[in-house]
Order: sequence, then C-alpha cells, then structure tokens
Amino acid sequence: MKPTKLLIRNIGKLAGETVIEINKPLILFYGEIKQGKTTILNCVRWVCGGEFPDDIISHGAKEGEIELHFDGGMIARSFYRAKDGSTKARAVTFVRNGRPVQSPVSEIKRLLNPFLLDQDFLRNKTESERKQYFTELFAVDTSALDTELFNSQRDAQTLRAKIAGYGEIDLTKVNRVDIAELEGQLRRMKAGYAAEKSELETQLQRMDSEYSSACDLVDGQNAAIDSHNVGVERATSNKRMCESRVADLEKLLTEAKAELAKLVIPAKQERKPRPTAPNRATIQKRILDLQPDTSALEKQIQDAVAANVRVEQYEKNKLRDEQRKTDEKRLAEMEARQRVIKAEKQTKLKSIGETCGIKGLEFDESGNFIYDGTTAGMISDSQIMRLSSELSALYPEGFGLDLIDRAESLGKSIFEFVDKAKAEKKSILATIVGEKPAKVPADIGVFVVDNGKITEGDLL
Repeated sequence: MKPTKLLIRNIGKLAGETVIEINKPLILFYGEIKQGKTTILNCVRWVCGGEFPDDIISHGAKEGEIELHFDGGMIARSFYRAKDGSTKARAVTFVRNGRPVQSPVSEIKRLLNPFLLDQDFLRNKTESERKQYFTELFAVDTSALDTELFNSQRDAQTLRAKIAGYGEIDLTKVNRVDIAELEGQLRRMKAGYAAEKSELETQLQRMDSEYSSACDLVDGQNAAIDSHNVGVERATSNKRMCESRVADLEKLLTEAKAELAKLVIPAKQERKPRPTAPNRATIQKRILDLQPDTSALEKQIQDAVAANVRVEQYEKNKLRDEQRKTDEKRLAEMEARQRVIKAEKQTKLKSIGETCGIKGLEFDESGNFIYDGTTAGMISDSQIMRLSSELSALYPEGFGLDLIDRAESLGKSIFEFVDKAKAEKKSILATIVGEKPAKVPADIGVFVVDNGKITEGDLL
C-alpha cells in the first residue's frame, strides 16, 4: 500500500482542516519548535491506533479527526470530548479495496513496523533491550553455545582449583621392609624370658610355702609353751597367797603344809625363735638379669613401620599424580573446546552481520551490536536515526511510510534517504527545526509549519 494523502482536522495546533499530499519520496516539515511539526508525524501514529494525549483536540473544538489515504483504501480515526471533560477516541476505521476490514487495529499492527509508530523505538531502549531486540530480529541466538561455554568454564574453574589442591607430590620411591621376621625374633626372645622367669617364680613360691609351714609349726609350739607358762604364773600367785595367809590361818597350817607338800612346780620353758627367712634377693636378681634388652629390635620394628607408612604414602602419591595428569588432560580438552565454541560463536555472529542486510552492522562475541564501528553504548543520535531507518526497511512494506522527527542531524546523508525511499518505494516524512532552504531538489517535498499553519514551499 502506497500512502497518498494525510488529512488532519482539529488536532493539536493544526486547527481546521489540513491536507498533506504524500507525493514525493521525502517530505520535509520546516519550522521552529512547538509549531506543530511533530504533531503531523504523530497523526500517522494516532490514526493507526497509537496512544494519544488528552489535549489532542485543538483548543475550542469538540472533535478532531485524522485520515490516512493510500491507493485502494484509507484509515480514519476520530476523537471527541466526553461529558466529563475527558478526551475519547472512536474505533479505528480501516477500508481496503472498498470494503471495511474486520478487526482493523489487529490488521494495522500486522502491517506496521515499530519504527512507524515510534521513531525513537530504538533510541528509547536500554542497552539490554536493544540486545534483546536484535536477538529476536536477526535470530542472534547463541544461547546453546553460551550455555555450553558457561558450563565448560565453570567446570574448568572447579578443575583448576582441584589441580591446584594437589600441591607438591613426593614421588621418591621407598622400599617396603619385612617386619614379620623382626617381630618373630622379638616374640621368641620374650617367650624364652617368660619361661625362665616362670620357673624361678615357682621356686620362690615353693621357698615361701616351706618357710610359712616352718613358721606355723614353731608358732604352734610357742602357743603351747605360752599356755604352760600362764599356768606356772597362776600357781606361783596361789603360792604367794597361801604363804600370806599362813600366819593368819594357824589352825589350817597343817592342812596347808600338807597341801604345800603336794604342790609341785615344773621348770619354766624358753620360747623357740622363728626360723630365719630365706634369701630371696639372689633369685630376684637372677630374674632381673634374665630380662632381655629388646630396645634395638623394637627400634628396628618402629623404623620398619615408619618406612612402610612412607611406602603407602608413595603409592597414594602415585595415584594422585596419575589423577592430576588425568585432570590436566581433561582441563586442556575443556579449554580447547572453549576455543572452538568461541570460534563457532564468532563465525555465527559474523555470518549474521554479513547477511542481515544492514551495512556496517556487526555483533561482538557477547551478542551486542556494533554500528559503523561504534559500540551500542556509544552510538550517536545520527547513527541511531540512520540505523532505525535501515531497520524499518527490513519490515514488510506495510503502509510504505517512514517517520523521522528532528532530521536536521542527518546533514548531507538526507540525500541518502531520498535514494532509500525510491529504492524501497516508500515515502519518508521528516521534521527539521529551522527555516526552509532556498532551493530544494524536485524529489523532496517541503512544507513550512508556523503556529499550526502549513504552507507548501517552493521547489527547485
């Protein structure tokens, strides 16, 4: 569809009826700021169903209307003031080939590209939003490669930490020592000592038993003697009692004498000494002298155990060294694969840049776009405008319109837009702050906008 005319009634500063013939590849609207130039471009957006400001209707008017005519049809939309003072819009009308289009807003959106409804579509996006937009537009999807690269780099980082954790591995070879023979010698030595010690201890026990029996015999004899001596002492005591009573018991003297004559006092016996204790020191010294010196043999065994521990550590170190070599080989394979992934990604991004149809557009390894050698974050307003126009051309023909607000920053490249409009068989509407030039090429339509009034300028 090729646009032919834009009709505006009571919209913003454009009071009354304004008719703009769209009959040139490039149509420029000159004028100072706040004169109504941008309103003309916005009318194209508003008529297609775009959001509109509350003061869209001209001051003093009750209704406003916009019509966009093209070969074979037109789109119209009207606005009115409601009773509550707010501004309302009637439904969009879309007539094509003499028939109303059902679901006109959905059909218009299908035909429109985002730059027609919003010239600053690209400028207003954040850097991440621009990246997402280009990803969707050109299928700059390297997510599979990015995921594989991310996982590989994460695993490689873990593997590097693991390899670093091996530290120094001592691979000095250590021979194992046979401890069994040394331990056998030690057991035999201790067993011989234990046998002799047991025999001598048995002799000591026998001596102690004989000595204990002899002591028990003497102790029994001494107990009998002690009992006898107690009787002697008792008799002696009785004798003294009798003698003391003699003087007082004369009439009993005879009887006492007879009794005294009968009394026999046995001789007092001496207690027997206990036997001399046996000499145990000799045998005990022999036991001490028998105890073998096992310190040298035990030192040999300790050294052998330590050596065998080192052997086991050596075997473990060999395994750790083999594991480290395996991990280093795996890390090298990972790093090689990462280089391949990066190369594949760069190749894919380069191919997208070469086939996207926009000269000077490239993509770096992160998927961010570069235009004319300038990174996305440093791109200028004029580059944004040219890039927006290039991107707009990639969309379906739609209404055959491009809109550029404040195009003065384009400078000499404005003539490139004429060639672009011709090549793409479309019309470009652009606003420029300032006075119209004295001479304008025939392929460019010029309008002067002054306080809502539009007059067509002279052509060359």
